[in-house]
Amino acid sequence: MRKWKKCRKIGVFLLVCLMLSTISTQSVLATNAQQTLEQMIEETKEKAGISHISVVVVDHGNETFMGEEDTQALYQIGSMTKAFTALGILYLVDEGEIDLQQQIDTYIPGFYVTYCGEKVIPTVNDLLYQLSGFTNSEKDYPSAESGMSLTDWGKSICGSEVSTYPGEAYAYSNVNYNLLGLIIENVSGQSYAEFMTANILEPLGLYHTYCGETFENQTVFEGTRLGFGHAFTYNIDVREGTIPAGYFYSNITDMSRWLRIQMGEVDVPERYQRIIEQSHSIAVDMDQSLSYFAGWDLLGEQVIGHSGGTPNYSSRIMFDNQNKVGVCVLTNMNAAASTDSLCTGILNQLTGRIVTGFTYDVWRIFDKIFSIITILGVIVPVGIERLKNKKFYRKMILGLGFFVSVITVALLIALPNIFAADWITILGTWAPISMTSGMLILIVDCVAAWIAFGKTARKMKGIGVTYEKQ
Repeated sequence: MRKWKKCRKIGVFLLVCLMLSTISTQSVLATNAQQTLEQMIEETKEKAGISHISVVVVDHGNETFMGEEDTQALYQIGSMTKAFTALGILYLVDEGEIDLQQQIDTYIPGFYVTYCGEKVIPTVNDLLYQLSGFTNSEKDYPSAESGMSLTDWGKSICGSEVSTYPGEAYAYSNVNYNLLGLIIENVSGQSYAEFMTANILEPLGLYHTYCGETFENQTVFEGTRLGFGHAFTYNIDVREGTIPAGYFYSNITDMSRWLRIQMGEVDVPERYQRIIEQSHSIAVDMDQSLSYFAGWDLLGEQVIGHSGGTPNYSSRIMFDNQNKVGVCVLTNMNAAASTDSLCTGILNQLTGRIVTGFTYDVWRIFDKIFSIITILGVIVPVGIERLKNKKFYRKMILGLGFFVSVITVALLIALPNIFAADWITILGTWAPISMTSGMLILIVDCVAAWIAFGKTARKMKGIGVTYEKQ
């Protein structure tokens, strides 16, 4: 009996030791995993030049905040706003106020577009699926100007020529979701902000998420803009006619709740759970598979999410309901590719997928290029002008003039087409500050080089010498 008791005590002791060992191991693994993620965040901050990054990870119901210690400060969340706007539409569908199959002139009287010169009208579903034929071209479909209401802006694009027949081809466009915001206003009889606050944000417990600049006494991580490797404070006015597609403000705490709502880990009223599940549905028909609906993208197997980007902020949200993992990243710089790669990398790290590492954003690359252009554009001409070898000077002027001319013309033509915007919008709103200085230097150097070459040519002609003879 004594031996049995002694053996039992030893057994209990060994079991407790084993349990403690297991707990200790799990703790170490969790700590190592978090350290890896924090290193990814720091790498992104350093390489992308971002001053503030806030991250939340939801893993099997547990939330972990990383990055900025202040989890209450606000960011613009960009096009992550679209999922909220879509939820507002689905709420009105659930109320019986909107039919997704109806043409949108039912809710925006007199609205139409043209395709190949013929009048056509998209449906509400076409807007939700990004199938209306609108694109994100600012040249073709300008955003609302300052002071424009959604109604004013809607009138300004009525009758526009769309790129494809409505319902036939996907093309991502902010136009679609701003039109959905206008439909919400017309159907509800309230302003977009009033309706969304009362019927979506407050019922879901998102008390620090705002439609545009409607917050008071809240800390905001100010937006920034790149320039010569540094982040400069950069604030822009939020225009009423652009809010439904991309100008909500929120903090990482509310985004954690929003993420957990999407993953079914927060109790919400039954009707909201129903329309949220509907907003995740991915339509498949006989002709094509669609991976976009109601402000959500199908980003991979079982992974749903969306990116957000404004001229001075970037964001990304992703969740994998099969693995019970979700991630949201908020940043205060227009660095979409870097923000996306961070969010994707964290999700992949936690779900055992391949982690590809940091991705440079196009604006970061352009900042490096045009910073160099700005410096060289000042130093090189000055250095050439000081040369005593006049023959070499002429050749350098000719070569520089030709090279700079080709580069300048190529940029002037290509970049507006690449970014589907005019130069004023590119340089004045989106591009790094260095790009403005770099383009000006290129143009000045181009003109100066050809003037100098012309003067040299006239001088040589005056003394009876031609370039062909030299």
